[in-house]
Amino acid sequence: DENAINIYERQRGFWLSNTITGVSLFSMFAGIMSVYALAAGTIGSQSIQTFFGFALEAAQLGDSDLLTRRFGHPMQIFEHNAIVLVAVWLLSLVYGSYGAVIALGWNACVWAFVLITLVHRAAEGLDATPATLILTTVLGLLPHLIIEGLGYVLASISGLFLDRGWARYSWGDPILNEVIWACTRLVLISLALLGGAPLLETLYAPWVIGRLQ
Repeated sequence: DENAINIYERQRGFWLSNTITGVSLFSMFAGIMSVYALAAGTIGSQSIQTFFGFALEAAQLGDSDLLTRRFGHPMQIFEHNAIVLVAVWLLSLVYGSYGAVIALGWNACVWAFVLITLVHRAAEGLDATPATLILTTVLGLLPHLIIEGLGYVLASISGLFLDRGWARYSWGDPILNEVIWACTRLVLISLALLGGAPLLETLYAPWVIGRLQ
């Protein structure tokens, strides 16, 4: 609703309106992830494995830590992220705002517990201070996670808009055609972001984390 008002009533245009909505959703995503990360840092590795092992299994973490984690091939990562993007888009399309919250909340949960677990495991085998570990993790992993997160947020917005558009306008309505075109552009931007994120994950992240050795 806010996005439609910005576009059609306030005449703010496609890019500005979707940027405002995207920032709002990404802020929610970042907030959820921060809460999970704080909880993970408080309860420790063993409790994470006991109560949130499903998140580690979803990420196929195994016994790896920051230094031994294999980041994979960019194309494999992109294919995985594209599947997640489709799931996020479908959940938002079918279940509306509830689907968007579920999809983004799930990813925030998995990312938070995986990152904190990697830091905990690395801390056990390195002489680096906790501050150094946290800073290195943030500098190495956060850039590509932010890009991926933005991609999923935009895909979620696309699904939400298409869901609202189908509910409000009939086929052939010029406004619905505008909505479909806007949703298509959002998905294409999402795919472009997810195409760039694996390069950071496989080239930049290992280089930064390797400074710990």
